[in-house]
Amino acid sequence: MADENIETTNAVAAEAQKVADAVKAAETAADAEMKAASDKAIADKAALNGAGDSELIAKIVKERLDTELANIKSKLDNAYKQRDEVQAKLAATEAKEREATLKKLSEEGKFKEAYEIQLAEERAANAALAKSNTELSRDVSVRESLRSL
Repeated sequence: MADENIETTNAVAAEAQKVADAVKAAETAADAEMKAASDKAIADKAALNGAGDSELIAKIVKERLDTELANIKSKLDNAYKQRDEVQAKLAATEAKEREATLKKLSEEGKFKEAYEIQLAEERAANAALAKSNTELSRDVSVRESLRSL
């Protein structure tokens, strides 16, 4: 059973790596497309600048950027969606593996070890929440200080 959990975890980790690579590739492609769209919009604006109608120029630039960015945004949304799905699968697999380990220890009569593992997990979760709370409190404090300026 432990071998199956390890194989499943490895498979999910490999899938997570593939998705992470796909997200990075999508972000790189999105950056390149955004730069190209921006350059094209600037060139169009410069070409039309001689015509003089600044409202028309702004409208054309905005339309071009919106159409180019829509494609980029959809690619990034899909990549992030895949990443989130893989992360959820990985978390579920790890949770099953932890439960199996705890169950095995309980069946073997090693209750103390099982409780120590559970206690360590709870302490780690508590530390993560405390860190998050501190960061959020600090952010609020900074915002309030900036408002007073």
